[in-house]
Amino acid sequence: MRVYGLLVLVLTVFCSSIYAQTLHDWWGLTQKSYYRPLSVEAHPTEFQIKPLCIIKDYAYSRPNDADGYRAVIELNFGKELPIIGYDFYRGDDFESDRASFSIGLWIPISIHVLWDAFDSTTAPIVNNDYRFTYGTLKAIYRFRGHDHAIRNIALKFTPYGHESTHLGDELTIYANMHFPDFKRINVSYEYWELGLSFNDLDKRVEKNNLMLRLGLWGLHHRDRGFYTTDTTETNGQIVHASKRYMEYYLNLSYDNFLLSNFIRHNKKLKTKFGWMNFLSLELSNRIVYNYDKQFINELEQRAWNLNIMFGYKYNPEGKPNLQPLSIFIGYYYGMNPHGQLREQNNWYNIYMGFKTSF
Repeated sequence: MRVYGLLVLVLTVFCSSIYAQTLHDWWGLTQKSYYRPLSVEAHPTEFQIKPLCIIKDYAYSRPNDADGYRAVIELNFGKELPIIGYDFYRGDDFESDRASFSIGLWIPISIHVLWDAFDSTTAPIVNNDYRFTYGTLKAIYRFRGHDHAIRNIALKFTPYGHESTHLGDELTIYANMHFPDFKRINVSYEYWELGLSFNDLDKRVEKNNLMLRLGLWGLHHRDRGFYTTDTTETNGQIVHASKRYMEYYLNLSYDNFLLSNFIRHNKKLKTKFGWMNFLSLELSNRIVYNYDKQFINELEQRAWNLNIMFGYKYNPEGKPNLQPLSIFIGYYYGMNPHGQLREQNNWYNIYMGFKTSF
């Protein structure tokens, strides 16, 4: 981990030098369009706000007048910071029929908040998830010409990332007072992730915009599992470590599938711009946490999770690398993806929201 952190530091310094000299084919601190985070991800690395979510009551929630559901707000604050990379083009224009290869290093950082803002008593912050990595490598190979069903293949690899999560204090105090079996769990772990994207959306705003992504994700320290506990926070109860250590997912995203009339064409810049519709889906298989296991080697259950989203995003004229605004509605069903609450399965979330780029 120290060696990799030192490597990132060295590359950052090198990047600043390259950026100042504007060397051909190299880039530094520049936003790129390939293998972007998708808004449909459970914890997207982007600035995304869902001001209205209708969810199934989360574990240990206060009773309300609703029958098993409540309105909450979800906040996602994240950014993939571009550090350094290299672009190889067989031709000067992206729209040419020459193949090209790009590779780069990013540092993703994100915070994810579940806020019970409409609770009439304290409007508590329910949970916070914090994620960062020591660097994510992304690469894309674009095939020659425009006649291929698959125009490119892209890769993402995160060798070492960290996530820590925390229940809000108000919820913890309330749960300790009203639920004798409540245990506060410190969900904190290190992970790696590998992703492969076929027909990545890249910076296209045209036909053939159906993209497929496959991903695999796993723990670094299997002996520790996903969480640790302190008996002072678990009412003296022993919580056995988790035993499963891998999760996987599939993403589908289809841009401009309705052939929107809001899209306009700039022939001079060879780009299309305007409001473009999109439909995205994530199907994942994840581990449902179990804090009440009777045996040390007992395996946790797995859950299939579905998240589907429809919306519109704006592509500004002449700036295919920037999509400053998206609006969407969506539906999620599966395990609760928020921190310690990942012990809760068969949970749903019907939401509306928007995201912005900066």
